[in-house]
Amino acid sequence: GGADAAFVAADTNQSGALDQGEFRNFLAQSAGGVGGAC
Repeated sequence: GGADAAFVAADTNQSGALDQGEFRNFLAQSAGGVGGAC
């Protein structure tokens, strides 16, 4: 689903887990688009 796709997109090093930097980058990118994170 959409959440899985978003996770894969956010998991930039494909580690299967989001580190803090990846998560912050993902939030920064998605803030302009979806805006539902906060």
